[in-house]
Amino acid sequence: TPFAMARSAVLWRTVGLAVLLAAAHCSDDAAPRGAKVVPTCPTGILASVRQALNPWQVRLERPRPPRGWQGDVVVVFHGSGGPDRYTAQLLERVRSMDRWQRLTPRVVHLVDWSARSRNFLTAAFWSQRTGRAAADMLRDLGPLRNVHVVGISVGAFAADACAVALKAEGASPAPYVRVTFLDPFTLRGLLGFGYGRRHFGRAADFALQVLNTDDPVPSTNSPLPRCLCYDVTPAKEAFGLGPGYNGHDWPVDFLGRRYRNHAPRWPLQSDADAPRHGEGRPRGRVETISTTSTYVY
Repeated sequence: TPFAMARSAVLWRTVGLAVLLAAAHCSDDAAPRGAKVVPTCPTGILASVRQALNPWQVRLERPRPPRGWQGDVVVVFHGSGGPDRYTAQLLERVRSMDRWQRLTPRVVHLVDWSARSRNFLTAAFWSQRTGRAAADMLRDLGPLRNVHVVGISVGAFAADACAVALKAEGASPAPYVRVTFLDPFTLRGLLGFGYGRRHFGRAADFALQVLNTDDPVPSTNSPLPRCLCYDVTPAKEAFGLGPGYNGHDWPVDFLGRRYRNHAPRWPLQSDADAPRHGEGRPRGRVETISTTSTYVY
């Protein structure tokens, strides 16, 4: 019948679209330089079929907790286009500092939402959806104790949404949640001016913004009132970075060079055990970093 023929045509077009999406997923264009590229096929084909049938659903790869894991997580959301060499540098810095300090094993995980991050008009919305899905994924790992969420550029929407979801779950005891925004993009869609300024950092026990102020990326050059802000713009000169350097990458690059983990005692008993906002670290304060000797915790 004509109806059956039309239904069959739609089905085959859906399968064809899924195969094309799978081919795109197998591309290594967004992989960081120096990183091992692991093909996602044929798993990518199945994921693409599911996404074609339900395009609004976000499916994320779940990490495997290391032996001896006690609920500590670092989760990173990359910026527009996918992870790059600065993202890879940051992840390696976090892992190396954990080994150096002999900390209780943590999950250190990059959420790859590359395919949804490239469209300027929709990236912020998909970022938020990804952040909420990541919170569900983290809860599935087991009881959470200490979660450090890092959002890069438009990945800041995912980091904020993840923190909100983790703190709103009502788990007892609720995990300690810290958020670091790296040159966060704060415009949501075409009309969402100031969204990040109003919301980013609202749910976190401690929220830190690492800021660069002289790059051309819109909505990224101002402090966030709900965060403690480190302005690292002047430090580029101290590190010998020339005028051709992309300043929007600098907060990620800086943290990848100068990150040092804060190892709290458990259970958390005071401000000395884990950073929180208070008299010494109020939300809205801006501190300027201009030397090569400053660490960011």
